[in-house]
Amino acid sequence: MIKFNEIYTTNQEIEMMTDAISKGTLTGDTYYHLKIKEILDKHYKKSHLVHTCTAALEIAALAIDIQVGDEVIMPSYTYVSTANAFALRGAKIVFVDVDEHMMIDINCVKNAISDKTKAIVPVHYAGSLCDMKALKALCKEGIYLIEDAAQSIFNTGVETYSDFSCISLHSTKNITSGGEGGILVVNNSTFDDKVAMIIEKGTNRSAFQNKEVEKYTWKTLGSSYSMDGIRCAFLYAQLLKWEQIISKRQKLVCLYQKQLSAFEIFKQEKHNGHLFYIKTKHKKERDLLKQHLYDNGIESVSHYEPLHLSDAGKVHGDFIGENIHTKDAFRLLRLPVHANLTEEDVYYICEKVKAFYE
Repeated sequence: MIKFNEIYTTNQEIEMMTDAISKGTLTGDTYYHLKIKEILDKHYKKSHLVHTCTAALEIAALAIDIQVGDEVIMPSYTYVSTANAFALRGAKIVFVDVDEHMMIDINCVKNAISDKTKAIVPVHYAGSLCDMKALKALCKEGIYLIEDAAQSIFNTGVETYSDFSCISLHSTKNITSGGEGGILVVNNSTFDDKVAMIIEKGTNRSAFQNKEVEKYTWKTLGSSYSMDGIRCAFLYAQLLKWEQIISKRQKLVCLYQKQLSAFEIFKQEKHNGHLFYIKTKHKKERDLLKQHLYDNGIESVSHYEPLHLSDAGKVHGDFIGENIHTKDAFRLLRLPVHANLTEEDVYYICEKVKAFYE
């Protein structure tokens, strides 16, 4: 069976995890935590390693002080964590449509802004990027721009328009810390101190460690968000090979694009090789194609369905505007993409896709 996803390892993960244990401490700024920062600092502004991308989103919500009655605009086509982070603080979620690339529609965002809008949360789907410059232009005073960049590691960077970028290191992503993990990038320096406190359970412990205060105390709402030393060690092994990993995935996606160019597929040119999808005519066809591929030893998956149709989505949010492309979620099928996949695998998968339609 060609698996939809497999964790790629560099053969150094276990060695580094063992070394992390031998160093005697697995919390705080561990050896591998600091080594990772050296790599991330070349690509991002102020980055923090956290235990999940969900945590990164929650920290951003706390940092901008989301209150009951605030509105947060985001695409309905996204994972539940995007909405949960803000609904937990009492915000009303304003769901809007996506464009043909399954990323937030700029015009829909413009029409959804109200005097209660506190944040806009675009989702960089499939490792590609939303039009951040256009979104930033919509952010009048008091509206923050928070990137759900869960799928877009190393496709976002220092040159950004957002206040925060939230990146996933889950085992399904290009680069992983083993199981769960995330990165919060603070692009707006006015939040540096507050974010540091939120991550340290709401205390000024970081200032204490830097000998800026004599003792640390509770200063704001926060929680235990930091990444432990074992996962840092696993992640460091991955980051040493990040360019090779992403390059391999990009080549596989480009091969899919070339082989299946006659179909309605993921066609973005700038991407980090996170995923590839094909859009069928309707849900029934999607399910039949999925079964056909499975019968031929290929695992494929449908992706998340629109949040505004979910039970919780109906309670915590409303869909504003027309649903032109969000409904495409029901005809979208993702094909295998991971660094263990070979070009021969991709040729075989494409052959079976074509056979289904023939």
